Amino acid sequence: MNKEFSPEEEATIVMKGLKKNVTIKELCKKYGVSKAQNYRRKKKFIEGGKKGLKDHRKNSANLVKRNHHLRRKLIYTLQLI
Repeated sequence: MNKEFSPEEEATIVMKGLKKNVTIKELCKKYGVSKAQNYRRKKKFIEGGKKGLKDHRKNSANLVKRNHHLRRKLIYTLQLI
């Protein structure tokens, strides 16, 4: 039961399990994975989805500030040369 899957294949398997039209037992048997592996992948998939849905606007504002700071620092350094 140690077949390796690409991230895309793992996501497909997890999504099929979320649809509820197939049991976890059937899904695991079909793809040759254990229930524990399936639940770990499902947890990672859901956590990754939560991270993907985070509001990144604050982070982009920080990047703009950082970029501005680095530009000023570079200009200052070039003036000293």
